[in-house]
Amino acid sequence: VQLTLDALARVRVIGVDGAGPFPMVEVVSVRDELDDDFVTRELAARLLAGVDDLRDAGVVPDAAVIPLLRALADDPGALADSAAVHLGLRAEDRDEIVQRAAVAERLRYVVSRIEKEVSRARVAAEMAEEARGRVEQ
Repeated sequence: VQLTLDALARVRVIGVDGAGPFPMVEVVSVRDELDDDFVTRELAARLLAGVDDLRDAGVVPDAAVIPLLRALADDPGALADSAAVHLGLRAEDRDEIVQRAAVAERLRYVVSRIEKEVSRARVAAEMAEEARGRVEQ
């Protein structure tokens, strides 16, 4: 099992000692698998552009998320992890991201989810506008 501590550290659980309400967990640090720097920077830029699109569509859960993500622009791995947590992705999607060690893979996955949400929001807005137009006629 791998987990991310809100973009602070990526660790892998290698053992659990004890039972009850407070088991001790043994962890080791997981290093990001760095990919082509140009590719990861391009994906990070797409992620941030997607966050702007989500904001414009009124889908970003908290306005404070945007500056937080922009501050992580120079750390693409932390950006992907933090976006997964703060953009309200489903638990299955967050787990999928955490399990990927390669930064580019995590970014691609988050970008694909953001783009899907932007598309949904645009379709919903178009449908709402069309419904308003019909009601007003």
